[in-house]
Amino acid sequence: MNIMTISKSRKSLAVVAIVAAIAMLASPSVAAPRADAGADSWTLEINYSAPLPIVVKLPGQQTPQLFWYFTYTVANHTGQDQMFTPEIILYTATGQIIQAGAGINPYVYRAIKKIHNEPLLLDGLSVMGKLLQGEDNAKSAIAVFRNFDPKAAEFDIFFSGLSGDSVLVKLPTPIKITASDGAKKNKKVKKSSVILTKTLWLSYRIGTEAADRAQAKPKLISKSWIMR
Repeated sequence: MNIMTISKSRKSLAVVAIVAAIAMLASPSVAAPRADAGADSWTLEINYSAPLPIVVKLPGQQTPQLFWYFTYTVANHTGQDQMFTPEIILYTATGQIIQAGAGINPYVYRAIKKIHNEPLLLDGLSVMGKLLQGEDNAKSAIAVFRNFDPKAAEFDIFFSGLSGDSVLVKLPTPIKITASDGAKKNKKVKKSSVILTKTLWLSYRIGTEAADRAQAKPKLISKSWIMR
């Protein structure tokens, strides 16, 4: 698998260490890293809907709020049970970074289930855990995002946790990043390498005036797997 670089400005807002690693790989003089020999490699099967807006009036609030969501189903045909721990991030063309499920009221999930008449759809936390083999053990869930900048005509979704493929990348120069020490305290640590994992990258264009966002139907413009 080729290692893809992310050149758009919104991608540069990701974790500094990862950006540095990808920038390093952009150099023609540096060979793309490969997964360690003998490492386990698996990829789950995924089907997903296009992102859609939904307007929900939350309990105790007078003004309805706009959210974005998509539904997806993952199935395990890898030959053995796998742990499924998805991380889904939305990046806008204007530089916003929004994590699926962050700050989302459970009422929003209930509203989506009602619209689709699918009461068994899982939220971002409930879907995590062991994914047994076979179509009968597939899991269906909802990814929900807070509303984003109405000036953003394009956005990207990065969906990780679908594969066991990973690459250890050594940085040309160690860098310092802020990380948690496990006790909910942040501190500066030096990184000389980063781990990139196989990630589904979906790019969408909205092309709708801000006032019409509640009826928007984003169009998929590209889909690929990258190491991120």
